[in-house]
Formats: sequence, structure tokens, C-alpha cells
Amino acid sequence: MLSHPDRKTQMVEEIMRHVSMSASQTRVASQDFEWHGKTIRRGEVVYLWVASANRDPRVFATPDELDLSRQIKETLVFGRGIHHCIGHLLAKLQLGEFFPAMFERFTVEVLDDPLDYSGGYAFRTLSSLTIRVQPVSDRRSAA
Repeated sequence: MLSHPDRKTQMVEEIMRHVSMSASQTRVASQDFEWHGKTIRRGEVVYLWVASANRDPRVFATPDELDLSRQIKETLVFGRGIHHCIGHLLAKLQLGEFFPAMFERFTVEVLDDPLDYSGGYAFRTLSSLTIRVQPVSDRRSAA
């Protein structure tokens, strides 16, 4: 991210796609329709698994890999249509400023493998996150 500041928006999009903190969304069908051979009736509750959609191999090559050079056209991270998150631009701006500033000052190593996600069906949260943070100046002096 630091070596390609012009691509930070693209990199933030990939991080959000990969993490998919909004795991699912619930909708009520406003009319009857058919979806992949299944009839959905007006008034039925439909669960949309956003995290799965953001890992769809028909849309993303190697969907389970974090690829910061990936060219992303569209994800469901912030929803779609009238349910699109009103704060999506602010979130992207904040993350686009946070990550470069963090990695310019610190080396961050995630020690948990695999990550342990928990929480409800709507949002994914980490049970814990063990990291090692070292100031860049300490890293330079240790070399």
C-alpha cells in the first residue's frame, strides 16, 4: 500500500471484500419471483449471505486469497440499491488513510492463524486478535 499510494482505494476495496464484516442481510420479498429454480413468494423472508457472495468464484478469481492487486469492479460489502450504506464513502476514506499511516509507522504481524470469527449471522466479529506491533524505527535499528 505504501509503495503504491495511487492504488490505496483498490487495496481497501479488496481488504473489505476479503473480510466481509457484514455477513448477511435480511429482506422481505415484495413480489413473487423465481431464483435458481426456487419460487420465492411475496412476503417471504430472504437471507442474503453477503460474505459468501464476496467469495463467489464465478465473480472473483482465487476468491479466498487476499490479493491487493486485484481489480475489483463490484462487491456487496456495503449493500446495493436502496439499502446501500450511506456511510460507505466515509468508511473507504477512513480506511484509505488509516492503513497507509499505520504501516508507514509500524510493522504489524498477525499471530493468530486461523482467525476465529464469531458473532451473529449479520456481522462477523473476531473473538480475539493477537498481533505484534513494532515501530518502523525499531525495525530499522534491528537490521
